[in-house]
Amino acid sequence: MDVTHATPERIQAAIELFLEGVDSIKFDRVSIAIRRDRQLEVSVQSKWLPENVIGQTARADLLHAQQVFDYIADFSPEFRRRVASIHRRFCVIDDYGMGSVELCYFENDRFFWSSGFTLSK
Repeated sequence: MDVTHATPERIQAAIELFLEGVDSIKFDRVSIAIRRDRQLEVSVQSKWLPENVIGQTARADLLHAQQVFDYIADFSPEFRRRVASIHRRFCVIDDYGMGSVELCYFENDRFFWSSGFTLSK
């Protein structure tokens, strides 16, 4: 459920649906979802076209994803408590409308370029 411009009540409803396993939470280019392997995936739509993504822009997008995640966690102590023990994976994606491709990710305190995405800079 996209709650980017939602009231606090709607944000709380989206969090409750997420915690029940019904839907992901989308807020300001960031999507928070539980994957089938039970990882918490926090993906952010890059502000840049894939050919213009460099380490600096990717890290800025990943920081934005972390800030949105922290906002949701601060908004709902129940969300924070329930996801505290779930492994988190932050990734930058390019959503091209008919699907998306992962460009890079941050996991276990390390930054990685995704396989298949080659940095030409």
